[in-house]
Amino acid sequence: MSERPGPRRPTGKHRCVRGRPVDVAIVGMACQFPGASDLVAYWRNVVEGRDCTGDVPADRWDPTVFFDPGSKSNDRVSCRRGGYLDAATAFDPTRYGIMPLTVEGGEPEQFLVLDAARAALDDAGLTVGVPEGLRVEVV
Repeated sequence: MSERPGPRRPTGKHRCVRGRPVDVAIVGMACQFPGASDLVAYWRNVVEGRDCTGDVPADRWDPTVFFDPGSKSNDRVSCRRGGYLDAATAFDPTRYGIMPLTVEGGEPEQFLVLDAARAALDDAGLTVGVPEGLRVEVV
């Protein structure tokens, strides 16, 4: 009696999903980090080993009020340094079909992620939109 072959194992070249290999291509990238407003500046900082953390910018929050190294309260912080974006990012809600009046009170992180996702698609050459039938994911 012959044995049936077992499932194919990933070779390291491809990741398998439900037994089928999945090809992945990274064709666009974008980011915004402290000390790096774009991907080029980010990689420059990485290569140079630059520390992009710093003291709290004066226009963000007052450390004399919120800094308390011994506090367990969620409205206090235990350190004076952090990674802060260099400047406020302008956000155009109409670019994403969002009514401007609905933006107030929104989480700035969500707007930063929308801009980064759009910039990654632009970097991939998808400036107009995603062609019909093309699968695109932004992580």
